[in-house]
Amino acid sequence: MNYTAEAVYRTGNQFFAASTAISEKLSQTNDLQLYLASFVTNMSLTIELYLKSLYILHREKKPPLSHDLKQMYNALNEENKSWIKNQYNHYLNIDEGIKVMKSKVPEMETELEVVLIQIYKAFVKWRYNHEGNLTSFPTSGPLSQALRARIKSLKPEWN
Repeated sequence: MNYTAEAVYRTGNQFFAASTAISEKLSQTNDLQLYLASFVTNMSLTIELYLKSLYILHREKKPPLSHDLKQMYNALNEENKSWIKNQYNHYLNIDEGIKVMKSKVPEMETELEVVLIQIYKAFVKWRYNHEGNLTSFPTSGPLSQALRARIKSLKPEWN
């Protein structure tokens, strides 16, 4: 098994590409019933894998076997968390879709720590979405972009 930070990052990129393709179909068709669960499942796995890659980079050991995004984020060092939060806020402020959502739902929470609590088990809940009890996931784009940017800043050779 190839459980390196780079291998985990590259797997995350595969799920990011899938999420992007699904997001485009969702935008074209507006068919939430068909595309939303697969988008959230793939995007939450993208975020999980990027967090795990960062964990491996700085701890030099395998991350915990968990899908808990909040727990994985909290396991990062303060330098990473600060960098990610700053980048997340940057991507949040330039995301036109988020701006539209905020104008329609002003109470939508976008503070990173609150969002992580809201989405902490998105992968588990959305892959079995027929069971109900789903989580919100509106700022997944800025979060995945911030995590990806952090990894690229640390390992530019990974492209």
